[in-house]
Amino acid sequence: ILEEAILRKKSVKVSILVPIYNVAVYLDECLSSLARQTLHDIEIICINDGSNDGSLEIIKKYVKNDKRFVLLDKKNSGYGDSMNRGLEKATGEYVGIVESDDFIKPEMFERLYTQATKKDAEVVKTNAYFYWTDTNRVSDLQLIDENHVGKVVCPREVKSNIFYKRPSIWSAIYKRDFLTKNKINFLPTPGASYQDTSFTFKVWLSAERVVFLDEAFLYYRQDNAASSMNNIGKKAPAIWREFDEIESFAKEKYPDEMMMIYERKFIHSYNFLLEMRGNDMAVFCKDISQHIQGYDIPEEYFQTKKLMKNFKMIQNNPDMFCSLKRTHMRTDGVKGYLVRRFMPSRRRKYCIKEMEAELADRKTNKGVKHFYLFKPEIDNCKISVIVTTHNDKEIVKKCVGSLKAQTHKNLEIIIVNDGSDDESKDIITKLAKTDSRIKVIETHESGVATARNKGLKKATGDYIMWCDSDDYYDKGMCKKMLTDLLETNSDFAICETHLEYEEGLKEELKQGVDDYLTLKFVGKQALNPSIITRTDASLWNKIYRRDIIVKNDINFPDGLLFEDAYFNDLYMVNSRSGDYMRNVPLYHYIRKNGSIMSKTFENTGLSADYRVIAFKLYDYLKAHGLYEKHHELFWLRFNQYCTFAIQHLPKDKKKEELKLIRDFVAEHKDEVDQESDFVKECTDRLVNTGIASRCARKAKWIIKYRPAYLFEMHNRKSQEARIKELEKQIQKEY
Repeated sequence: ILEEAILRKKSVKVSILVPIYNVAVYLDECLSSLARQTLHDIEIICINDGSNDGSLEIIKKYVKNDKRFVLLDKKNSGYGDSMNRGLEKATGEYVGIVESDDFIKPEMFERLYTQATKKDAEVVKTNAYFYWTDTNRVSDLQLIDENHVGKVVCPREVKSNIFYKRPSIWSAIYKRDFLTKNKINFLPTPGASYQDTSFTFKVWLSAERVVFLDEAFLYYRQDNAASSMNNIGKKAPAIWREFDEIESFAKEKYPDEMMMIYERKFIHSYNFLLEMRGNDMAVFCKDISQHIQGYDIPEEYFQTKKLMKNFKMIQNNPDMFCSLKRTHMRTDGVKGYLVRRFMPSRRRKYCIKEMEAELADRKTNKGVKHFYLFKPEIDNCKISVIVTTHNDKEIVKKCVGSLKAQTHKNLEIIIVNDGSDDESKDIITKLAKTDSRIKVIETHESGVATARNKGLKKATGDYIMWCDSDDYYDKGMCKKMLTDLLETNSDFAICETHLEYEEGLKEELKQGVDDYLTLKFVGKQALNPSIITRTDASLWNKIYRRDIIVKNDINFPDGLLFEDAYFNDLYMVNSRSGDYMRNVPLYHYIRKNGSIMSKTFENTGLSADYRVIAFKLYDYLKAHGLYEKHHELFWLRFNQYCTFAIQHLPKDKKKEELKLIRDFVAEHKDEVDQESDFVKECTDRLVNTGIASRCARKAKWIIKYRPAYLFEMHNRKSQEARIKELEKQIQKEY
């Protein structure tokens, strides 16, 4: 046993401390993300602080199946004592901390440890993500000093901004000898909160060699009702004990930093104050005033003059500060009231309907967590990657080369040569001879849609991916996307895009591209019209299941452009969910002057195909019995596609297209009338394009809606109250 302990001590690179108290609902997700770390020489010390909700059983499961997990079970004594015991038990060269309701990316500790050893750092610190469980929403959490990224710095000497960032112990690793030498640990006060504050300040005051990385690996959960940040009113006073410890530590070793610490003490408590209301605010404001009495902090220590003024006001007259804050809150309420007051009545009704639908969705669909628990065997999964090419001799070699280099080897690469009359055919033939996975199909300038259909028919893989011949993949793209698709059990997965512009590309062809391709969602999403219409129509940044394509007769519209939009719509109406790989760029897309989309924006008449796509989508939904389920999605798409078609047509072709659109709407008037006011308004605007039409539409609106508008003014107050109530409920759900 002694030999084993010595061997473990020598081999452990990072000891990861996980303080645990009644977090069974999140614990599996946390521990499974630790089990998947690419750095294998780690120990994961699970400190169970007397949990009584099943957390202990979850820990034991991991300890039994993975020798890197270590259980430290004890009676409840609080966070600080748990962390100190974890530090005592740690044997690693470095120490990391992960809260038991958070989770991390697989490469986190390998990346941090590599940087730490490479630069002999005492601390390596990164950014993180805010994460909301029920909505799968993620946003960036800036935790590092951006001024010193990648450098080795002493925060104290360079006056680093890290002292002004949120205290956060969990997106970093610390050299264990450094912590021991400087006697850096936690306040063991039972029941206290914010005990990472004094630990953080002691680290930054003591550290001589710190490396900041502008990356994020940890997801910091925001909707755990038990967390300190969600119980500010009760737990905020604990901040005083933390700053007493910081002041005591600094006075002895770093007296020159006391003014900065006094300012930080005020700002931390002030930030809590801003989140409070009513009596809690008044009591805590007086507490702050008492704790900062006698502090004479120079103006240069404050980040803004406003903060300095508020410091003086709270120090000398806390009651006045509370009165002013209440006034501002009432002013904000008046602003919201004015927005609701002057919103047209029809718009308020639509607003209420949408908000009620969102609220219902939030309550019934609690979102999907990151499925780390299921680890599929992906090596046996075959992907068919389909490439269509026409006269791309200069670039097709790079495209196919990126596919041959994929880390996932179980591929078939189907190249559809659509009647190339340059050297492309010879290049493709030579490439096929070098790799048995490459299959070449010859067609005779049948068009992109038909070429894609032929490639799809030849595909034998369980999963389908696409690559344009003038673009290319990251070498790990296939493996990462397949892994994500299987782990989340989604119907498709979509990644971010590296966007590159061809030299000399017109500025108007760059506008909006980046925003269009940036993912609007993160994680697994249950599909609905809002999500589908806000997902880009590209083929090449997605992975699809072939069984869904075959079973539902999904193909491309022969002879038409914008075939990817049609294919994606058909695929999504036959799917339940998609996984959005936010901040994971894997595909290299090159925007060129000669591309179909570039020509479309030049009013060449190509956009008319979008109107045809809309009509074909209707026919498909009707033929497959899907219209009733997806009627809202169709009319949103109809307006979107037809509007785009009209906007980019030359003047001489607009009249003809508008007639076809108007005839279609007239033919399906009964169906349009059953849609929401918003859809009807958009459709009305579409079919009445033009100056004369706008005037007629305005007159029609006055005749049709003004009496109703005047009548509904009586209901304005109830509508406004309903919107206000829904705003509060939705905010609470988030």
